Amino acid sequence: MNTSTADFASSSPLHSSSSLNFYYVSKYIDNPQNIALLLAVTSLVSILFYPSRKLPNASVFGYRSFFEPTRLLQSRFIMGANDIIHDAYETMKNKPYVLRRFDVNFLVLPMKYLEDLAPKWTSMDFLLHSNLHLDVPKLIPELYKFVDKAKEELAFGWHLDLPHTDDWTEVSIEHHLRKLVARMTAKVFMGNPTCRNPEWLEISIEFSVDLFTTAFTVKMFPTWMSWLVAGGLSANSPDNTTSSNRREPRAKKPKRKILLNWMLDHGTPSEVEVKEMGARQCVLTLASIHTTASNVSNMLYDLCAHPVWFPVLRQEIFEVAKLLNLLAQTLTLVQRNGAREWDKFDSFFVESQRHSPVLLLNPQRLAYGDITLKDGTFVPAGSRLAFANFEHSMDPNVFENPREFAPMRSYRKRMSSPDQKDQHKAGMTHPNNLAFGYGNQACAGRQFAVAEIKLIMARLLYEFDFKFPAGKTRPRTQHVNENCFTDQSMTLMMKKRET
Repeated sequence: MNTSTADFASSSPLHSSSSLNFYYVSKYIDNPQNIALLLAVTSLVSILFYPSRKLPNASVFGYRSFFEPTRLLQSRFIMGANDIIHDAYETMKNKPYVLRRFDVNFLVLPMKYLEDLAPKWTSMDFLLHSNLHLDVPKLIPELYKFVDKAKEELAFGWHLDLPHTDDWTEVSIEHHLRKLVARMTAKVFMGNPTCRNPEWLEISIEFSVDLFTTAFTVKMFPTWMSWLVAGGLSANSPDNTTSSNRREPRAKKPKRKILLNWMLDHGTPSEVEVKEMGARQCVLTLASIHTTASNVSNMLYDLCAHPVWFPVLRQEIFEVAKLLNLLAQTLTLVQRNGAREWDKFDSFFVESQRHSPVLLLNPQRLAYGDITLKDGTFVPAGSRLAFANFEHSMDPNVFENPREFAPMRSYRKRMSSPDQKDQHKAGMTHPNNLAFGYGNQACAGRQFAVAEIKLIMARLLYEFDFKFPAGKTRPRTQHVNENCFTDQSMTLMMKKRET
């Protein structure tokens, strides 16, 4: 799970007031007087009543002068995290350093410590109260059964959620993709009839926006004020009546192969409570819908920016499909072996992820107890640990010409020698590829996500042509704290291909 679910902790499902909420939040932070007043009040109260947090014995990075207030540094991190993290990476090199966010202090570690942070000492429990949602790797042997379920729902929603016109049509592509991915995700997570329930699909799509708006608003204040601020947000108290009333009827139905049933069977009594399970499903939904839709959107933007790769990827898809006798009317391309053979397609995806990650700080961990690293750096219990994955991926000592978009970068590595044939692939975790995290606490559903993305992209490339609207180019990634977002105002031109 790559979405900054680290930010969202154990929030419950939220209702769809996202547009209005985000409007008021954005209007508020756009007013310098409001920001100044907020900083003054929270800083004064914090100094008087809130004890300072225990920090690691590492330098705090980002202060512009000795006199800059911490609250100002934290406020600059909101919209300037990309620059602060870049400067820190260049300045600190292989030294640990601390970055201040309103709600948490990050101890950013050099990559050499990746192997040191074993689950014995750290975890991702800050996502929810347990790691049940991270135990999904146990389902990997049945991965392609779930991919088949997703494929069925993709076929169902294909003509409902995408425009099929012979003329160039301007569309908000990510908006349409979120609808498709929401259907596919719901089919795997919840099954029928939920995957075709308009109310659930709307909740699952809007949840990420609602949750981000709520979390962002809460994090504009010190931690001790969270309960007060959260209490004033209408999205804080969702109605669980419907899910509670439906619990008994569900129990009487035959078991289906869906993620929800697996989690109900393997969860503790507290984990399978309606409110807890609802929150967990929404966190999983957040990760899958947001990251999958943004990954596909970024690949389309990169292809439109480098259109020479359209025929290359299409040709590979067709050749593999014919080889496996999979090119039918519905273009059934993702099967047990099919998607694995798309070496160039896979390489393009890896490069797109390298340039457009979901997080600037990934992976993130929470220290169970006090830890002393090999060089003597002290990490107090409760510290949030992180790695500057994006800056590492743009380091010329790690990648040759790192700022260049080189779609066949991973492909060339795999073709360089027989022992590299199965390396450098999308979904693999490596110190030089942290798109899905690292180690046994990496994104649990990453192989499913990769297969889902390939399934969507293959059909899009087979059936449609894409280009930027006149006068537009590849949109820049937007940042809020360490989170990365596609430009939601961006559109693409698309039309049916002559096949």
